[in-house]
Amino acid sequence: MESITVSGVRRREVLRAISGGVAGLTAFSEGTRAANGTYTRHSHDGLSYTKFVPDGLGGESPVPLIVMLHGCTQTADDFRTGTRMNEIATANDFIVIYPEQSTSRHVNRCWQWFNDENTTRSNGELATIAGMVEAVKSTHSIDGQRVYAVGFSAGGGMVPNLIVEYGDVFAGGAIHSGLEYDAVESQLEGTLAMTQCSGKDPQTAGTAAYDRLSALGVDDRLPTIVIHGTDDSTVAPCNGEQALEQALQTNDLLDTGADDNSVGGSPDEQLTDCSNSLCAEGARYTDSAGETVVGHWAVSGMGHAWSGGDAAGTYTAPGGPGASAIIWEFFVASAPGDTDDPSNSPPTASATVDRTTVMPDEIITFDGSASVDSDGSILSHEWTFPDDTTATGVSVTRSFSTPGERMVTLTVTDDDGATATDSVTVTVESASFEGYCGVASNYEHVRAGRAYTEGGYAYAVGSETKLGLYNSFYTTRLQETSDRYFEIVSSC
Repeated sequence: MESITVSGVRRREVLRAISGGVAGLTAFSEGTRAANGTYTRHSHDGLSYTKFVPDGLGGESPVPLIVMLHGCTQTADDFRTGTRMNEIATANDFIVIYPEQSTSRHVNRCWQWFNDENTTRSNGELATIAGMVEAVKSTHSIDGQRVYAVGFSAGGGMVPNLIVEYGDVFAGGAIHSGLEYDAVESQLEGTLAMTQCSGKDPQTAGTAAYDRLSALGVDDRLPTIVIHGTDDSTVAPCNGEQALEQALQTNDLLDTGADDNSVGGSPDEQLTDCSNSLCAEGARYTDSAGETVVGHWAVSGMGHAWSGGDAAGTYTAPGGPGASAIIWEFFVASAPGDTDDPSNSPPTASATVDRTTVMPDEIITFDGSASVDSDGSILSHEWTFPDDTTATGVSVTRSFSTPGERMVTLTVTDDDGATATDSVTVTVESASFEGYCGVASNYEHVRAGRAYTEGGYAYAVGSETKLGLYNSFYTTRLQETSDRYFEIVSSC
């Protein structure tokens, strides 16, 4: 793990909520131009991600988490630089992670938002990103009700799939220059949709997203903000319009259970920001309780770029309103927790398991004893398993008979009826695993998905062991000792 410390910012400079107007969205004060915290690199399931933790965080108080998904050809570091989200995190006390796509999975580092193998629960890149969230939760105190996904371009195409398929993990999302939920079924369809818009009706896509959330037992609203440039020739602006309409339809159904336009129709608030060189028109939509659930910004004259981004990063439009600030303010305005009883603070759920990797039929213990309620007591602990069965109790036991990844969710309820959730993932390995074992060049290992590259070197997937230079001359004997876990061995 690499660690870089950056400094020079005044913390706790609170950004105004979007409902209070748009002034001040485009620029950061001189006191918040640098990010003060630690920026570290990690890996999970064969992919790298970087993590920014502002200085001063690390206590028991839970904080929000934002997952930032870059666009094609970008890296985590490039996206961090261009979006300046770390500066917003420093000013507002939340953690940010930047998953990084590998060229071994897509030659242009595009997140594969265009196929079901990577956009459905427990599969491919979506499962890897969700696993990164769980890894961060295991080392930091994260507010399970304030985990958000943000994406640009291909990352923006991934976000609606991520927040629906893992609606029990994510509290909302931001789609910048992206597309609607389950927009296409193949890379060819994806290429066409980028310039001609998705062939799926956004009302149908919104209903499908609602149905999927219902199947997963998620019935809470799904706040979503969409930002798009009116002159985007890479991902046509109509995709942003479709993403908006899909989000409105999904939240309309989540609000009342009926397609009754309780969310949608005319905006509840219309906004304009012309304080920088590119003007933007914004809109805010609320649910039947008056809570913000959908936001939209169209930046006039902007192409395929992050609005208000730093010119030191790729695909940025410094002349637009600051998207990172707008997104955070939207998340603040749409955060749950105070509509029923403003005096009550919701509880914090904490789910742990004694082993995260087990064999079939091996009994494991799930524990929720670290869950707390700051102004009262927790009355119940309910565990929901992948087969939709439930169990109650602070601690419960369970076994799984078939191999695969299992996400178990804990819901705690306090003495005022407020709830909170947290999830933990268990991997059930095959009873008799027979994986790859052989000698090949580091180049061949990477091409076959047994290794990945970083900084000109090859590293084994799973064990992260350094294999040497990434070329066709260095050879290594690797053995897959468990699913997608490769180690150097002396013989097979």
